[in-house]
Amino acid sequence: MERMKPAVLILGVFAIVAVLITGCATVPMPTTSAYRVEIDSIAMAGADLRGKSYVISSAMQEISDEDLRFKEIALYIENALKMKGYNRADNKEKAEILIRLAYGIGNPQTTTYTTTTGSGYAYQVGWWWQMVPPTTETVKQTTYQRHLVLEAFNLKTKSARLPQLWRTALSSEGRSSDIRTVLPHMIAAAVDYFGTNTGRKIPTSIEPNDPRVDDIKYGFVDVTKIEGSFLGIQITRLSDAVKWLSDEYAKDVGPNKKDDGVLVYRVIRNTLAEEMGLQKGDIILEINGKPVREPEDVKKVIHNLKPGEKITVLYWRFGHGKDVKTGYLK
Repeated sequence: MERMKPAVLILGVFAIVAVLITGCATVPMPTTSAYRVEIDSIAMAGADLRGKSYVISSAMQEISDEDLRFKEIALYIENALKMKGYNRADNKEKAEILIRLAYGIGNPQTTTYTTTTGSGYAYQVGWWWQMVPPTTETVKQTTYQRHLVLEAFNLKTKSARLPQLWRTALSSEGRSSDIRTVLPHMIAAAVDYFGTNTGRKIPTSIEPNDPRVDDIKYGFVDVTKIEGSFLGIQITRLSDAVKWLSDEYAKDVGPNKKDDGVLVYRVIRNTLAEEMGLQKGDIILEINGKPVREPEDVKKVIHNLKPGEKITVLYWRFGHGKDVKTGYLK
């Protein structure tokens, strides 16, 4: 039995070495589907910006205000600023604020790391132990820097140079270079900080399926956020929604309905809307006998109601036609 000790000792040594090599061969690479965003915002002290009217202009020399991509991103900003109490003006003469918008995607940056694809091991050959090292694989990962900057200036000034009211800068690094996918997520993650003073860079993140992204893309109004209201739906203009409705649904809606009513995109659980039987895809035509053409029409009616008062909703449902639902605000 004593003669076996050297072999056992050698086996133990090689096993330890094999484990050490296996452990050192891997460089961990964090993976996540979330969009990570850094927010750096500064604002003029004491500025009351809610309810201000504004226009959006391109801050990029190579991109004009009429560029289709710019118009799309500007619409995302409009939907975000609406949540902050801002109103987009028809022209510069009617606006109080000029908002300059810039965005972009940086050049690809490639990093290389090593990952272990098989563990090392040792086997005995006579009195010797042959060690097989772990197998490794070199992986290249390409990422992109994504950025968006908003600058707000006071148009109601006699100064030759417009005073800056606030500036909000967003940055993100990730694998996607699709600006139409990335920017709505960045805006949704940062909208609460628009026009504020963060004092430093604020890190945050947002998941790809976060419902706030649809708020940015389609301009939804969460009626549950209206003071004194607990209806529980998210809605958008039907004219905006037609472009992403299914062909069958859009065809049944018909050209004469594209500008009338608002589309229910989401019904929040355990709310009056769910209790009344409203569903995703319903088109609200009237509330308490008043025509509904914009999300703001819904807000105005509900905002003026008190808990316990009756609410009657005339709506259109795909495949069923018009119907009426009734409930009482809680």
